[in-house]
Order: sequence, then structure tokens, then C-alpha cells
Amino acid sequence: MASSQSGLAMALEANHRDRLKLAKIDRALDRVERREYGYCELTGEEIGLKRLVAQPLATLCIEAQEMIETRMRSHRVVRPEKKQTIFL
Repeated sequence: MASSQSGLAMALEANHRDRLKLAKIDRALDRVERREYGYCELTGEEIGLKRLVAQPLATLCIEAQEMIETRMRSHRVVRPEKKQTIFL
């Protein structure tokens, strides 16, 4: 029974990931129709061909992505007693 539940949990997680990816694909197609594909949603700058080839669903230029990741790291607090990460 535990194996069956584990398999079901993995299938549900895979389904969830697939739905998220399909939503990103739909957003990218909408951006193509609006002629906004390839431009950063944050800065308006071109994303860059190399990044789009590597990550076709990218919505941020590398500079904006790095800025967001830096902010996330600087606002992250690790609680050593529970080994839990929280974001402020």
C-alpha cells in the first residue's frame, strides 16, 4: 500500500510539473503573438539568443534573473535548529 501511495504521489507531482510547464509554454506563445517574445519582462531589454536557445521559456534577461536570485539569497534565513529555510 505504501508503494502504491508513493507511486501516486510521484505521478501527481509529475502531473503538476507538466501543468506548470504547459502554462509557461502558453505564456510564451502569447508573447510571440504580441511580438514580445525575446524581451525581458522586467527590463524590456532583449533576452539574448544564447539564453533563449538554452531556455526557450525564459522571460527574464540574465541580468534580471541574477538580480532576483541575489535578492532571494539575501532574504533567506536558515534556522539551524530545524535546518529549515525561510524567506523574509
